[in-house]
Amino acid sequence: MYEYVDGDPAMGYSIDNIHPGMPGPLTLLSATEDAVEIGWELSMDNDFQYFEVYRATNPDFTDADVFATVDPMFSDLDVSIGQTYYYAVSAFDANGNMSETSNVVTTSIVSVDDLELIPTTYGLSQNYPNPFNPTTSIEFALPEASEVSLEIYNLLGQKVRTLVSGYVPAGYINTSWDGMDQNGKEISSGTYIYRLQTADQSFSKKMVLMK
Repeated sequence: MYEYVDGDPAMGYSIDNIHPGMPGPLTLLSATEDAVEIGWELSMDNDFQYFEVYRATNPDFTDADVFATVDPMFSDLDVSIGQTYYYAVSAFDANGNMSETSNVVTTSIVSVDDLELIPTTYGLSQNYPNPFNPTTSIEFALPEASEVSLEIYNLLGQKVRTLVSGYVPAGYINTSWDGMDQNGKEISSGTYIYRLQTADQSFSKKMVLMK
């Protein structure tokens, strides 16, 4: 069995090639005409140094913008109305080792003046694809800016994951779920409930994860 030894230089050297833990599930905290705010769990690794946030205008993340931060949240102040943005996060340690990249969150910036893109009622669409493996998209409709939460539950009523929690502008909002729980672990195949909660309304639908 091999062990990592932190000794004096005279005793030789060791190489740290252990990747840090993946940042906790990425969550959309808010999205307005002025900014998009995302958050995730803080790294617990002792040699954690910083996070890199990737922002792209396409799901393939080609030509993505990269931002460095030590905080478990990021505010994107450079957003444009009518544009869809995709975000993901990685963690880095003191030796430059990079974690796996987090799940992706996406949002579209809609102007409050663009009435054609503003729904008239609250709503929650069926996820697509369904059944899915490993990722599915979920869309919900907000006729006005609201504090909302979008959460995943198992059939026992236990919360598995929070996808959205915060202030979201009016419009059709898209997000995705990668089949991970709140601790970044893969969950088993089965039927799950996703629930949209606004100030005075609640909507729920079923989806099937099939591996």
